[in-house]
Amino acid sequence: MAGLGFWAVGIFLRPGTDHDPLGGCMKRPQKNSTETRTIDAPIGGINTVDAGRAMPPTDCIWAWNMVAAEYGLRTRLGFREWALPVSDIDGNAGQVRTLLPFTGSAKSGAANKLFAVTSRGIWNVSDSAVNPSIALDFLSYAWASGAGDAGYGTSCAFSTPAGRFLLYCDEVNGLFVYTESTATWLPVVVDTNVAWLPLTTYVSGNKVTNGGGIYRCTTGGVSANSSGPSGLGTGIADGTVVWAWDSDPVVGGRTIGPSIADQILGYTADPRNFVFVTAWKNRVWLVERDTDRAYYLDTNAVYGEATSFAFGAKFRAGGPLRCLSNWSYDGGSGLDTSLVAVSGGGDVSIYSGTDPAFADTFGNKGCWSVGAVPNGRNITTQHGGDLLIASAMGVAQMSKLGLSNSLEDRGIYATGKIGNLFAQLASSRRTLSGWALHIHPTDNALMVLVPSEAGVNTEQLVMSFTTKGWTRYRDLPMLSACVWAGDLYFGTSDGRVCRNIDYVDEVPLDNSTSTPVKYSCLSAYNNLGNMRQKQVQLIRPVILSGEDSPVVQVSALYDYDLVEPENPTGSPSGGWDSGVWDDELWGGDYYPAQILDGGAGMGRDVAIAIRGSASSRIVLVGFDVTFTQGGIL
Repeated sequence: MAGLGFWAVGIFLRPGTDHDPLGGCMKRPQKNSTETRTIDAPIGGINTVDAGRAMPPTDCIWAWNMVAAEYGLRTRLGFREWALPVSDIDGNAGQVRTLLPFTGSAKSGAANKLFAVTSRGIWNVSDSAVNPSIALDFLSYAWASGAGDAGYGTSCAFSTPAGRFLLYCDEVNGLFVYTESTATWLPVVVDTNVAWLPLTTYVSGNKVTNGGGIYRCTTGGVSANSSGPSGLGTGIADGTVVWAWDSDPVVGGRTIGPSIADQILGYTADPRNFVFVTAWKNRVWLVERDTDRAYYLDTNAVYGEATSFAFGAKFRAGGPLRCLSNWSYDGGSGLDTSLVAVSGGGDVSIYSGTDPAFADTFGNKGCWSVGAVPNGRNITTQHGGDLLIASAMGVAQMSKLGLSNSLEDRGIYATGKIGNLFAQLASSRRTLSGWALHIHPTDNALMVLVPSEAGVNTEQLVMSFTTKGWTRYRDLPMLSACVWAGDLYFGTSDGRVCRNIDYVDEVPLDNSTSTPVKYSCLSAYNNLGNMRQKQVQLIRPVILSGEDSPVVQVSALYDYDLVEPENPTGSPSGGWDSGVWDDELWGGDYYPAQILDGGAGMGRDVAIAIRGSASSRIVLVGFDVTFTQGGIL
């Protein structure tokens, strides 16, 4: 046995042979030529500024109808109709150009209101109803003029000891006020009078109110130290001033008029010329059309005397005053709020203090430029103590604007990673109406509304606050938007008001139909470490889905092919998000989908495209990829 053992070892361990002495052939194991890679979901969002091969793997070429969320990229929210189309209500097709949210003082929410503004007027759409009994009950106030940009406006809620109000300024029709206590909208009337004051210099033409009457100065001078003008007629002496009775004051007090100093300058403070409204430090501020002036009211007032403040001296690039915004920051001694003025030329001036009537308590703290700004007045929004400002170069961050020496510094802009895309959209659409910035609470994101030509759906640029990654939304007919009762609502160009919820599109008021949300994404290109030819064999997307059979198609694209693949066919099925409430069983959170797809084609650089239709919440976690490699050519 020892000899047999020695002989066996000698046969099988003899070096240099490939043959079995019993006649078989011993094949050496072949090297596996298939390689695998894992690609994570590109939560860093779209990148249009880095070179193709320098793009981080966490970024992507495009991402439509997706946003960074838990575990990866999820499909955007869908929408359902909230209010009847205005075209059905008033018999004429009308764009919903502005939405006005109002939160009342009642804890129950009974006084909360939502208003839609069109070129015809203000509509009450607080309640979602399929068939209103009297259609025109929805029309809260009809405009005197529906021409031009009527209906494009801004709003501001304001509380005083007299109650809670909602102020709205229209580009054509001026200032209107909604009063919670009466649940009515009424225009603010111009009043060229102010209360009479003792020992005050008046000039011919000044008007004052005193003792229940309005008086016009016919001879200038200094008023008496008490009483003031009274009675009717002319030649009423008051110190060295002479007055004439003019008329009775406007009943109800819904007036705004200029201060005496502004009367002397010839300013009217006419509410019909106010085009923007905001509140700053318990004062209402109103921007006058086509001027560099804003007017401020007394503290805790929505009517009364308005005093002008000119911002133009700080506007180096020129243009009228476009809007005013609040900016909160830590000045070293606690939180403070500055007033930020933005001009049509893109100048941004910062003011701080308390009372704008006195230079020692209110003054300019700096002026910067963001370049040209897009059309409209909803071009700023506040978030997390910062102020974001839309310009042709991107969405600038106020906190970083003063720290840079150049507008070309990418770090200034929240849109830095999509700077080329944003500039392209701004260049081609900057003059269109409908640009706006909004905070989307349920998406935890910043949304930029990008207008389109008539008849074409708008698109939205969306930045996740958690990852700062940008994606794009489409198929949302969003012309205007607001946040009301915790959800995002939007108005459409065909007169509808919709609610941005759930995960299907185009749900009518009767819930009879729906359309899946179509999403698409292309990962960053990668040469996988060398310039050899690659051929993808299999792709497995890692998907968490509310459906047990999601409709998904994946493919490999090569060498910077940027053509979006076609939509996959089929319909999603199953899942708790697609069921009918009270009719379906609760099925849990997600189904982990296992989908394999083959690759086709060949190239040096590879990217993975995914396109699908979703009727529930779907999250893309990443891709598993197998591929083979060839030669350099």
